[in-house]
Amino acid sequence: MARSHVNVGKDHIQSLAKTSPLAAVEEIIWNALDSSSKRVETLLRMNDIGGVQDVEIIDYGTGIPIDELEQAFGNLGESKKIKQKETADGRVLHGREGRGRFKALSLCNNPKWETIYKKDGELYKYQISISYLDPDFYDYTEPQKVVVAETGTRVMLNDITQGVRSLCADGTIDQLTRRFALYLSNYPGIQILYDGKLFRVDNIIAHKESYVLPVDDAQGAETRLTIIEWKIKLDNKNLHLCNKSGFCRHEIAAGVNAPGIDYTAYLSSPVIEKYYAEDQLVFEDMHEVLKTLIELAREKLREHVRERLAEEARDVVSEWQELEIYPYEREAANPIEKAERQVFDIVAVRVNEQHPTFKGTDTKNKKMTLALIKQALESNPSSLTKILKEVVHLSKEDQDALADLLKRTPFTALIQAGALVTQRLDTIQAFEHILFDKDWKKCLLERTQLHRLLVHELWILGEGYTLDNDDESLTEALKKHIDKLGRQKLAEEVEVKTIEGIEGIPDLCMSRRFQYSRDQFENLVIELKRPSINVGQKEIGQIEDYAITVAKDERFNTQKYIWSFVLLGNSLNDHAIEKTNQDGFPKGCTYKSKSGNVSVHVKCWADVLADAKSRYEFFREKLELEASKEYGMEYLQKRYSHLLTGRGASKKKDSEIMAKVESK
Repeated sequence: MARSHVNVGKDHIQSLAKTSPLAAVEEIIWNALDSSSKRVETLLRMNDIGGVQDVEIIDYGTGIPIDELEQAFGNLGESKKIKQKETADGRVLHGREGRGRFKALSLCNNPKWETIYKKDGELYKYQISISYLDPDFYDYTEPQKVVVAETGTRVMLNDITQGVRSLCADGTIDQLTRRFALYLSNYPGIQILYDGKLFRVDNIIAHKESYVLPVDDAQGAETRLTIIEWKIKLDNKNLHLCNKSGFCRHEIAAGVNAPGIDYTAYLSSPVIEKYYAEDQLVFEDMHEVLKTLIELAREKLREHVRERLAEEARDVVSEWQELEIYPYEREAANPIEKAERQVFDIVAVRVNEQHPTFKGTDTKNKKMTLALIKQALESNPSSLTKILKEVVHLSKEDQDALADLLKRTPFTALIQAGALVTQRLDTIQAFEHILFDKDWKKCLLERTQLHRLLVHELWILGEGYTLDNDDESLTEALKKHIDKLGRQKLAEEVEVKTIEGIEGIPDLCMSRRFQYSRDQFENLVIELKRPSINVGQKEIGQIEDYAITVAKDERFNTQKYIWSFVLLGNSLNDHAIEKTNQDGFPKGCTYKSKSGNVSVHVKCWADVLADAKSRYEFFREKLELEASKEYGMEYLQKRYSHLLTGRGASKKKDSEIMAKVESK
């Protein structure tokens, strides 16, 4: 057996092996289709407890000729398909960088390929293998002449390590079918089988529509939105970001509600391929060109949904027109009026379907109800459907409870309280994403991004705090603190030095008055570390310097004021773990003054966010609310876009921008 080297580093190859099991299977199927195979079969062999043990993926394509082996396995990122645009039978190629095969390492430790190819009228067969433990090499046998009927490749994935359950879960075939739907629609002669079941796109597609979006491209390539409506029920409505040939590179939530319509949208553009090549699709909200393109697609998707729902409403609307209770007398004169009319038809028909007494009421009451809906839509269209639906379905008991509540508090206060809880739960999800997602974690900066975000969202650290000091010296922090004591101010020429004789600059200094005593304050000093830093002895020493400085100063040695110094990071090294688990101290505490009023604590973001979640858990449960990372990120991007793009903003720049935001 011969051995050859792959031209990229082991870390890069192992990063490819971190893809999800289903995505890895999908990539191998795409490789099979790119080899001109018209039929691809995925076979699952189960273990004794009902999980997947082995996977085989078989194609009947051209195989991998031995003289193309180095391009296929050795030159990662320089696949033969970069120059090749189509398969032998004229189908557009999916992959062109040779990365897909190495994703097989996410499924098992030793993937093998058995391939048969034709050369000079003769058929040859050989094997290729790679190893998770030694991924920067591939091994292969010498080709041997064989007498068989056809060429092709068999990928053997034995002793599956990931996806034992997910590869055979309910809905797996439907999920894969949606991923290949556009391709199978364009090439109806192709057959893909998974565990003996054929992907039958025509059987599950209810409707398909394609639109060219008005986007200028220097190369003249179209930007196209294709919408497929399904006969099956979907858990999520997604927007697939595809290259110009329609191959999905990334997917996000579609973000367009469509009652009764289960759809998947496919946005195809050369712009998407550019960001995919730069590994930037995961940051779609950070790139204006991509963000604008996605919003354009969503706007077209909203228009499509509106048209489709209006079509369903036409029979009912015709009946109302005959009864002369339809509130519009003439045809729509322009596109805006047409859109308004469609929205009315959709909402009114929903009321007709779901209101228990509307259908049976007399013509006069129907006419009045339809007129009220029209009036409400003209004043506040976006929320009416949901409001009507919820109010219509209130029980008599709940209606009485709502009426009684409105006697005691304004309706706006109820709305604002619910919106605040929802927004904060979503924001916690967003903070978890930017702190722990591997891509965000690498690029999130400490002072100009994370620090500035936390200044504006202090509630994450606890309720009732006010910001005393933001990125200023310890001297300034203590000056502000001594004012509250009602004592003599620090002399202007006096500087408070740490025990190392330097001027400390903690990130945040906050305070709150205890509820049980008007004369007692808690002061919280926060030192932040960027997510990529593993907190250790150096970082803990810095925060302890601040604490010891305060503990030694008799001006601040009073039991009326408690000082808590907190070092906040994502992870701790061995020294920090040992330091935060000392006998006689609470977990996480690394220092406590003799007087007991000054202490140092080391916390992880995971614990802080868990505490924040727990404070709102009761409300989340009662509101039957599911927090959303997507909505949380949308809130952060909309409010703090200047902090989440590039390298963030300085304190001065941030203050100027937020002053403008607050004034709107």
